[in-house]
Amino acid sequence: MTLRTDHAAFERGFSLLEVLIVMAILGLATSLVVTRQFGRPVKLDVHSAASQLGQSLRSARMRAIVSNRPAQFNLDVVGHGFAVDAGRVRRLPVGVQLAMTADAALTRGDTIGSIRFYPDGSSSGGRITITRGAARALVQVEWLTGRVVVSER
Repeated sequence: MTLRTDHAAFERGFSLLEVLIVMAILGLATSLVVTRQFGRPVKLDVHSAASQLGQSLRSARMRAIVSNRPAQFNLDVVGHGFAVDAGRVRRLPVGVQLAMTADAALTRGDTIGSIRFYPDGSSSGGRITITRGAARALVQVEWLTGRVVVSER
């Protein structure tokens, strides 16, 4: 008994399954490259800015509670800078637009707004809106509890 192998079957080309698998891999790779280059930086800038602001506001609240004296978060909406009390000024991405709603007694002109946190954890309250193109995030500080909520839309 001799075993014959038909080499002609192997020389015909690729099977339909192999072609579909390669096409699926190429499609996935293309979609990852396109979304990473075009859609991601805008959302990433907004997400990064919202995270930085939220963390700094939480830090200001904790500083007020621990030190048992008020702490103040200051935001320059034109210069894209923020600081807690007289601390180091940190910068946000230049491409984002900022808008802030805060207590009128704590604002300076149309460019600098502040949110004050008190030793009991409460705050003066406020809201910061971060936008760039269609990407938008909202950072809210509840006045009664001082709770900081970051949401992206």
